[in-house]
Amino acid sequence: MSDHASGRRLLVVLNPRAGIGSAHYLRERILDELRGLDARLHYITEGEDLRRVIGEALEAGVTEVVAAGGDGTVSSVAGALAMKDATLGIIPTGTANMLARELGIPLSVTLAARTIKKREHIVRLDTMSAGDRHFVYQVVVGAGAEWTSDITKAEKELLGRSVYALARLRLLTDHRPLRVTLTIDGRRECMWVNQLFITNAGILGTDPLRLGRGIRPDDGKIEVIAMRGRTRMEYIESGLDMMLGNFGGPGLRYFDARKEIVLTTEPETVIKADGEFIGNTPLKLKVLPGAVRVIAPGRP
Repeated sequence: MSDHASGRRLLVVLNPRAGIGSAHYLRERILDELRGLDARLHYITEGEDLRRVIGEALEAGVTEVVAAGGDGTVSSVAGALAMKDATLGIIPTGTANMLARELGIPLSVTLAARTIKKREHIVRLDTMSAGDRHFVYQVVVGAGAEWTSDITKAEKELLGRSVYALARLRLLTDHRPLRVTLTIDGRRECMWVNQLFITNAGILGTDPLRLGRGIRPDDGKIEVIAMRGRTRMEYIESGLDMMLGNFGGPGLRYFDARKEIVLTTEPETVIKADGEFIGNTPLKLKVLPGAVRVIAPGRP
């Protein structure tokens, strides 16, 4: 049976501004590897409603949407596919490529496209939703909500993924304690924190830096990680514990959320979700286990 006869119809959503290679090279490389499949390409343009573009494609019979770009592109496409029957394919062309790394998807454009064509394994990706928006990586509150905004384009091009480690070191000098009230699946916690992660991915910008042990994007839960403390020294200690992998340190607290997370802070502070500023606290998130179907490499 040919790939066309199998009923697979693909929309490749390509961000021409993300990461490696020219848009023309990426287009030719991807479509060449997907030859034999019914695949068409859409270039992302600034300011367009990508959710509408994908929604119209699904109504027209598209069964798989391929996100070719960085983490922002993958997040936007995944959000548009949450709770839908269509499947997500990922061709990572960005800097961090967090979800691809978490799922073992090849970082090579060629090999990632071949993984999609083979379609050997499907992973059910968890998401977080706030209203009608879905997030797949991390929601950050506190000092870390602004740390990536300090990265310059020149630093990113020069250092690649290592720029995230540099930004983390800069962050250790930023001290903004918050009084946080968390309600996680009905359990209430109050504490002083400098930084709070609500995360579906364990990678902290780049391997080998991680937020904790055993954090997976397909385990049916979201991790809430508090870097506790009111003083600058406590903040530095908890930050170093995380960077050095000492996840049992006294300044770090971990919680599992399987249904809902409600967050308030004093004072009010900004929220960054999947790399984008989405507003200020308070925040209410719903956990949606297995909300997005993702093509991943076959299991050994």
